[in-house]
Formats: sequence, structure tokens, C-alpha cells
Amino acid sequence: LTLIKNPSPTSKGCVGMLIKDQFILTAAHCVEGPGANPMVIVGATSVEGPHAEHGGQEVRTEMTFVHPQWTGNVEDGHDLALLKLNRKLNASSPTLVDRKHEGIPSSTRLGSQVFGFMLGSNLETAAFNV
Repeated sequence: LTLIKNPSPTSKGCVGMLIKDQFILTAAHCVEGPGANPMVIVGATSVEGPHAEHGGQEVRTEMTFVHPQWTGNVEDGHDLALLKLNRKLNASSPTLVDRKHEGIPSSTRLGSQVFGFMLGSNLETAAFNV
């Protein structure tokens, strides 16, 4: 779990995932506007209390890459951004992509566990269509 420490003014709080030793995948709406290179807390297991107590490391981002087709409206899609950290991380394992299921039909309904500030501090479950 990666917490975006100072999300954009339009966001209530954001999370992301470590996909490589120096890159976080998050939503574009979390990093738009001034201060688009936020601090992140990588490896936290809770959104409450001091993050260091929950295994988190505070890391500065040095570059933000927003999807080129992001319009600022989540309904238009492409709500993706990559955050490049100012250093490589060794303590956390990147999230792995399951290549066995690349051919999933577009109408398939999947489930996911999500963790978001607007949902409270508990891990929640969501279903979505591919």
C-alpha cells in the first residue's frame, strides 16, 4: 500500500501501488495541479496513526507522468499517473502483473480489495468489469 501524502485539492486522499522499485501507479486526479510531486508513504499497513509504526517509509517523488489522454474528468477515462520516486526502494516488493490472464474477455466481472480514505480505515472490496 502506498499513501499519497499531499494529494491534489480536489482529492480526499489517494493510494497507489509500487509497480517497480522506483515507480508508483496511482490515479491522475490524485496528482493534478500545484505540488504534483507529492510525498508518498510506501509500505504502510494502516491509514491511521504514525506511518512509521505501520511499516511505512516516507519518500519524495521527483517526477509525475500523467496519462496523455487524461482530461481532468474521471468519466472520460485515462485516470492514470506514474510517480517516479527520488530513490529506488529495496524494502517493498513491487506488485506483480498476472500474465496468465491477459486474455480475459472484456465483459468479465472481477473483484478487488481496495483501501481508500473516503472508505474509512478498513480494507474494502469492490467489483468491476474489465
